[in-house]
Amino acid sequence: MIDIKVDKRCVFTHSVVDLCIGIFAHLNGRFEGPCIGPCGFISFETPELVYMFKEQLDMLIEGLEKEK
Repeated sequence: MIDIKVDKRCVFTHSVVDLCIGIFAHLNGRFEGPCIGPCGFISFETPELVYMFKEQLDMLIEGLEKEK
């Protein structure tokens, strides 16, 4: 099970080669202060799983837009 809390200190990175998204946090805020290390990585075994994840994010964003 993945349980990663993303807060306002976090930034995202990605690697097409490794099929992963990295989540890192800074000490004092987004891009402020030293990086205090990775919060976690979301790694995908296949490109198809990346697209499935994207579909879920798209639906989440659509739901947020409807609530505005």
